[in-house]
This record gives sequence, C-alpha cells and structure tokens, in this order.
Amino acid sequence: MLAAKGDADQFAFEAKKGQSLVFETLASTIGSKANVVLTLFDASGRVLADKNDFDDAADPLLHFTVPADGRYAIQVRDLMDNGGGSYFYRLSMGEMPVVTGVFPLSVPANEATELELVGYNLAPGTKATVPATAAGDVNVPLDAAAYRWVKPLKVAIGTLPESVEQEPNDEPSKAMPIGAPATVGGRIRAHETAISDNDYFRFKSAAGQTWIVETDAARRGSPVDTVIEVLTADGTPIPRVVLQAVRDSNVTFRGIDSVTRDCRLTNWEEMQLNQLLYLNGEVVRLFRAPRGPDSGFLFYDGAGGKRRCYFDTSATVHAVEEPCYIVEAHAPGTKLINTGLPVITLPYANDDDGLRRLGSDSRLTFTAPADGEYLVRVRDARGYGGDRFAYRLTVRRPDPGFKVTLGGTNPKVHAGSGRRFNVAVERIDGFEGEVQVDITGMPQGFRVLSPLVIQAGHREAAGVLVADADAEQPSDEALEKIVVQAKATLGGKEVVKPVNNFGKIQLEPKPKLLVRLEPSEITVAPGSSVRAKIRVERNGFDNLVKFELENLPHGVIVANIGLSGVMLPKGQTEREIFISADPWVPETSRLGFARATQAGNECSPPIMVHVRKDAPLATVAPGEAGQTAK
Repeated sequence: MLAAKGDADQFAFEAKKGQSLVFETLASTIGSKANVVLTLFDASGRVLADKNDFDDAADPLLHFTVPADGRYAIQVRDLMDNGGGSYFYRLSMGEMPVVTGVFPLSVPANEATELELVGYNLAPGTKATVPATAAGDVNVPLDAAAYRWVKPLKVAIGTLPESVEQEPNDEPSKAMPIGAPATVGGRIRAHETAISDNDYFRFKSAAGQTWIVETDAARRGSPVDTVIEVLTADGTPIPRVVLQAVRDSNVTFRGIDSVTRDCRLTNWEEMQLNQLLYLNGEVVRLFRAPRGPDSGFLFYDGAGGKRRCYFDTSATVHAVEEPCYIVEAHAPGTKLINTGLPVITLPYANDDDGLRRLGSDSRLTFTAPADGEYLVRVRDARGYGGDRFAYRLTVRRPDPGFKVTLGGTNPKVHAGSGRRFNVAVERIDGFEGEVQVDITGMPQGFRVLSPLVIQAGHREAAGVLVADADAEQPSDEALEKIVVQAKATLGGKEVVKPVNNFGKIQLEPKPKLLVRLEPSEITVAPGSSVRAKIRVERNGFDNLVKFELENLPHGVIVANIGLSGVMLPKGQTEREIFISADPWVPETSRLGFARATQAGNECSPPIMVHVRKDAPLATVAPGEAGQTAK
C-alpha cells in the first residue's frame, strides 16, 4: 500500500542474465485509487525501464530481459505521488507466461480455428483454438491455470473470405494476391534491415469500381498505427484528386492540434462557408465563420466532435504561421489555369480515418481508374513492428447507409417552455445525402419540432420539445406511442429506419425564464437580412441572459451577434436581432428556435424560417445589421 502522499515502495531482488521477467500490477482494476507507475533500477540506482500503462489496460505490465547477473529493484508509486488507505495494489513478478495478443485478429465464421498466442515467456508455437462461431466477436479461450493475461482477448468472426498474410510480401513484385472482397490478417514485423516492414497485397478491379479499404487493429488492442495506400501494379501512387489553391492564408494567433475544429485564419473575410481548406496534408471544410475578431472558423466535424478530414486525408498538428490555402477540387488530368498558387495532387492514402470513427486505424475509398490489378500497401506510421503488431485488412465494396440516434433522452421539460434535443446521423460508406426525421404521436400538451432535417453532408440537427403551460405529466402508455423515424434516399429509393424514442419525459413547473422568438414565420432572401425579436418572461431570473439560435438553415446567421454573442442585459425583456442569409444559400424552409444559455437552458417554441429568392431585399437598411460573416 502507498500509505501516505509521496510514498514509493521498493522491492530488491537477484536476477540472472537472460531472464525474461514480467512485473504485473493490479490496482484500479480491484478498486484502488492508485495510478501505478513501475520503475526498474539496477544496483547503482540507474533507471532501466518504467511503465505507467499497457496499451489501454487500466494497470501497468512491465517486461524486462535481464542484461547481466546482479541485484535489481522494482519501485511502485502513484503517478501524482498520492497515497492513503485507498491506494493499495498487488504486485506479481517472475518468469510468468503472459498472453498479450493473438494472431490473426479474425477467423472465418462457423469454422474452428487455431490462433497463435503472443506474449512473454510462451513456448514457441503456443496456440489456442476458437470454436466454430457465427459472425460477431468472440473471446479467445485461455487456460487460467497456464497463463496470465492483462485483459480478455477477442477476435472478430469474419463475414468475408478470410486469409492470413503470406511472407515474403514486402515488395510490390512479391505482393500477396487476394480475391476482393476479402479480409486478410497481417502483421508488421520488426525489420532488421529497413526502417519498417511493408506488406503488399494484390487485387483485381474493373474500371469505375469503388472499394472500401480499411484496417482493424488499434481498436482490437494492437499497438500498430497503420498507414494504407492503393498503388498501381508496379507500386506507383495513383492520383486521386488535384487541388488548385485559389486563396492563400495561414494559421494565426495559435497553432491547433489534430482534434480541434476552431482555427483562426488570415484573410478569413474573403472565405465562404463550405469551401475546402488545405492544411499541410489534410483537407477540411469551412462550417461556421468567425463570430467577430476574437473567434475563428469552425470546420465540419466528424465522430466525437473532432474535425473531419476530406479525401481520406488525416488530421495532424498545425503550427502558428503555417501556410494554408482555400482550394478547389479537380479530377486528375484536368487542365488548370495558372493562378500563381500551388497545385496539390493527393494520392489514395490514409493514416487515421478522416471521419474520426476508427481512432488510429485507417480507411479510404478507392475508385479504379482502369481495368487491372492494384496493390494495397500497409505499414506502421512510426516504423515500428513486432509480434503484437497485427491488423485486419479488408477490401470490400461500399454499402452506403445511415443510422440516426436521438440525443437528449429522458428530458425534463418545464411547463410553457422548451427543451433542446438533437438527432445525429452516422453516415456509412460515403452516404452524404439529406436525412429527414419525423416525430409523431406526441402526448397531449406536448409539441415537438418536426420534421427535423439533417442537411446533406451535415452530422446533426437540433430540435425542441415544448410543453404547453397547462400540460400534464404524460403516462407511460402515452409515451410509448411516440414514433421517431428517419428517412433518406439511397440508390434512388426511399429508405425508412426506426430511431430511439425520448424515453421518460418529466414535466417540471414553470421555469424562472420563458423564451420566445418572434414572429412565428420569417422569410429572408439570399444576401439579405430580416428583423426578428427575442422576448423573455422573467419569473425569478433577472440577470443577464445569453442566447444561441439553433437549427437555422446552413448559411443563415444572426448578423448583429456582438463580441459576446446574443445577449439580453439584466432587467430587459426583449431584443431585436437581424437574421441574415449568405448569398449562396439555396431556397429552403426550416424550423429554428432560440436557446438561453442561462437559467436552465430554456428554449423557445420553434419558428419557421424560409429562404426565398423572391423575398424583399430591403427589410433592413444597409449597414443597419452590422458586420455579417460570410
């Protein structure tokens, strides 16, 4: 036990040259608060190795091959040097057989299959057998009396033909043939004569056929960080798209990491939403313009709110003052007019999935330019390799689709007010079309913004659930009658899919703040602005209120937002705002609403916003609406 703050336990032992020692800890997995760090010292106090984790396992596992006979010591401490009665642990050490991985990572369906066990102090050729199982994931059966393991090991049961990599395949001429669609289990081996192992696989395709090429590795506990490329039969990169820079810029104010969507750019006033921006190897799309001088552009997002990359480029870190460019995409071979700015050709290659769903695993979409054979090359991004660096490579035809999830379930709705919820779409295999979500069967006294439309290329839409002032708590039977469905057009046909329900709706008393957005219907022309008004009824909340207007059509904004957003000062009950549409916004109709960011995030009932080319253009005098972001 680490009994007090700053405590560090140290255990000395004698070891012989060549011994393969494993140091295993159990702490957080048995309810301890300790975030254990293991440090190994020699007799002189020199640090030989240390470990705070083992891949994504909760507690560290340290392996060490003894370099010489002598006395050594292993130290156990907390990462933050904390201690106390709840900072206990268990340390096991010795030449213990520990299984850390398996190869391959998937097996055929309905066939008993032998797997190679990978780890420390295992006899050569140690195997386990996975029984015949239908498609899905299955635990690898291990003998607890014979082995230790950090966490349960799973393998995938494949739905496509399965094979295992055959070495040597580290040159284009030695590429292993696979009959796509197929899955192959591969491994990046430690390489003595090169920086990294390269695995090549050969498949055939007809001109115009589209393929999804993807790896499954890090998600299954493998330490490999795959990079994949599709090449010609002789190993030459294939151009995917040509990007012509039409406006130069650079990252300003501060650099950005590989996750953030917010970036400050020079010359942003000359950029428009939906334009593509090339950032030193990655391509993003502009989603929202800066809201004044103290904010940046927002890029389109992928899974988890991370910025999305296009053309299967991968997000990286970008330093302040790094140059970047607004670009236009052209097919390879297009004759371009010289603008004096760079022309960038992107090949078919991917490090980390551009949609941000697969972590450090890779995914790209390849369309064959001609009949023939093509190569897939797989390597580790860092040049690492080893027995545990296994991956699954799948080459398959796309199956476009979508899955919609309703967020904000089990809402608490105040009488006379609204509560925000959202619907998010998972876009599958290149589907980028519009998705409509219909919500019907609401209980008496409750209304909902419906239909909700997730615009083409967007990931979500926001809605509002409104309770009338005299609404009563709905019964469980009434709630079960709510039906949520999503529909979209796939391959020329309408596809309808069920969506999860709201769950339990809890009616609350009248809130401290009621919000209204007026009028109930507005029409704005592209390139113009119209007046609207936010009103509040203060029912015990008299402080400043900030607002967000949500679910407006893309490119329609509040023009007079100010440096601190849309605000209503203390004691005031209404404010005029100007709703503006960018010149490029197409004709559309959409339900929007206002949400207060104080006093419980109360929302207004929805209003209908129309964008019409024939709407009056002079509803707001020039300059009256203030600066409008493009």
